[in-house]
Amino acid sequence: MTFGYPFDPLTAQLQQLSNQISQLQTQQSQPQIPITTPKPQSYQALTAQGIEPIKNMDMPPNSSAIILDTSSTDAETIFTFVSTDSTGTKTIRRYKAFEFSDTTPGPEYTSKEDFEKFKESITATLNSINDKLNHRKGQ
Repeated sequence: MTFGYPFDPLTAQLQQLSNQISQLQTQQSQPQIPITTPKPQSYQALTAQGIEPIKNMDMPPNSSAIILDTSSTDAETIFTFVSTDSTGTKTIRRYKAFEFSDTTPGPEYTSKEDFEKFKESITATLNSINDKLNHRKGQ
């Protein structure tokens, strides 16, 4: 004698499939938060001949570039730093650069003693000129 309902394998499979569908629907309804890592700011080294191509260069918002002006001479190297803000508005800053090394001597300064000798020499020369001018006026 059995009490209740007899076991039906088909009903058990249907119940199992129904549970799996419910789990999938629950997972899909939960928002997926994308994981993003901040993009590091990148710099590019570019070349241009003069300022006009630099002014007309297209750049995306929030970007920057360092541009070597190839129209400058060896004696005067010009670099331009161009950056754009979030609206794409450009800021252009130009710099003159020169090569140096750790072995390049610094500026040379004169000693106070050498300066005083130079000052005396100039004063003596000026006094001599004044004396000659005064001598000619007296003749």
